[in-house]
Amino acid sequence: MNYMSTTKDIVSVKDLTISYQKGKKTIENCSFSVQLGEVLGLLGSNGAGKSTILKTLAGFNQDFKGTITLFGVNLTDTESIKSKIAFVPQYYSLFLEFTVSENLSYMLDAYNIHGDNKIKRMNYLLETFLLKPFENMRARRLSGGYRRLLNIALSFVVEPELIFFDEPTAGLDQKTRKLFINFILSLKKLKKTIILTTHYLDEAQILCDKMVLLNMGKVVASGKIDELIKTYGGHYQIYLVFNEFHKDSISFFKDLSSCSFVSAENNVVNLTSKQSDISNALFEITGVLKSKKLNIKDIDIREPSLAEVFGEVIR
Repeated sequence: MNYMSTTKDIVSVKDLTISYQKGKKTIENCSFSVQLGEVLGLLGSNGAGKSTILKTLAGFNQDFKGTITLFGVNLTDTESIKSKIAFVPQYYSLFLEFTVSENLSYMLDAYNIHGDNKIKRMNYLLETFLLKPFENMRARRLSGGYRRLLNIALSFVVEPELIFFDEPTAGLDQKTRKLFINFILSLKKLKKTIILTTHYLDEAQILCDKMVLLNMGKVVASGKIDELIKTYGGHYQIYLVFNEFHKDSISFFKDLSSCSFVSAENNVVNLTSKQSDISNALFEITGVLKSKKLNIKDIDIREPSLAEVFGEVIR
């Protein structure tokens, strides 16, 4: 959880503290940094302070203590870099009575994008966010998923270098959520710098390079995902699937030195092993299967996950 700031930081947050009524600290001494092209996730339970931090970084909350710089510029003087930043809110920020095209046109005009550039950008947004078939439909008639996509498109009328996403896939169906995950991955390839909040641990593990885990407004762990997993998690789950399994065989798997027995249900034996022991564990398991003449139908090995880290540090 050591804080380090470098000249390459696109976002630098040091000792961020936000207090609300009666001096209660919603965020306390929060520090982290994000470099060019990195995706950082803010993760925590409801009320942990994720959205509060994100909105503060986006300039919607000026009542804070600590230091925040974006592109090396203090947050209180970011007018010069406004066009480099996009904020995608969790709530809808659009005109329900406007058509999809009218919403986009209004926002493009607000950023002084006109003529051929406006037409090109409009077509790009309609195509990228699958809104072309609905360009003449009023926003209020869109489904929740497409309304969310329009909401996101409105934040991309400029070509931002730093993007804040607040629970971007909340409420989306699986198809639309997958589309949006792929969109963020495409932004990563373009070296965009991204900070997002999410409740989806699987999503965070796919998208993020680094995580800041929050609990009751405090940073309880932060760093690169593989380092967090190694430090706080690091357990492989091993599932041995048998065509038929006798309970008497459970004892064969309870005394292994490189892995631990978890359960045996419905012809599936679940074992767990630390990262450092996984090779020896598989060697031991293979030895037991051969020596006891146990035939397995399948073996499923699941790598350590962010969910394990989350469960360990946020209790």
